[in-house]
Amino acid sequence: MSKHQSNPKRQLYLKESNVGINVFGTDWPSVDVNKNIEAIINLKIPQDAISKILGENAKQLLGLV
Repeated sequence: MSKHQSNPKRQLYLKESNVGINVFGTDWPSVDVNKNIEAIINLKIPQDAISKILGENAKQLLGLV
């Protein structure tokens, strides 16, 4: 289990927050983006929340939907 999966505060924040305002992104070129995406996918939050965080919110923010 990754530290992301075991962090109850992160889990609770994403369950209780408006996931419509969360967008996955990074400005650090040396991070393992795939590892971070995998950590988000493995969070115990609804699948629709994961989809929003990993792309749907960004599409809406950029006016692509």
